[in-house]
Amino acid sequence: MKSLRRRPTRATASIIAALVLLAIGVLLTWMGIHKLATGQWWPQVSSAADSASSAAWNSPWGWAAAAVAAVLGLILLLCAFLPGGFNAAALGQQQEANGHSRGPIDAVVNNRGLATLASAAAAQVDGVAGVKSTATPKAVSVRITTPLRSTEELQNQVRAVVEERLASADLDRFPKVRVSAQSKDVS
Repeated sequence: MKSLRRRPTRATASIIAALVLLAIGVLLTWMGIHKLATGQWWPQVSSAADSASSAAWNSPWGWAAAAVAAVLGLILLLCAFLPGGFNAAALGQQQEANGHSRGPIDAVVNNRGLATLASAAAAQVDGVAGVKSTATPKAVSVRITTPLRSTEELQNQVRAVVEERLASADLDRFPKVRVSAQSKDVS
């Protein structure tokens, strides 16, 4: 059975890498066809090739190019093999009340839903003028704006309310809640 907690596919990074490599391949093919058809390289290519061929293998430019190629290759390999982070938080296992299920029910709440839950809870605290939240399964970050000058007590109240709301959601792993406040004059 597939897990409801999925990891991102990293399709965007793969598509960008594939398009860059395709563009390089098309350019090199076009340059090769031009060389075969006319007998000479493009002027830009021939001047770059002359300067590259006159450089020694142990030159600083050669080492720099090799280091850049190695770092880019390592980054591409890491992007391909390391999985992305989870995009949903698991809820506690629920039992079907009517007895028609074969076992416990798995349920998740995605990161956007977790952030919306935190924002809704924080918006109900007196003194909060605006709320923005972001979330991962491990951490929820709540940014509030308030007309109050002293924000420390309000931050503690918002943190307590958000933690209470998240506890009522019955998450498998309780995320760390961070609250930051900004004082603004509300006219």
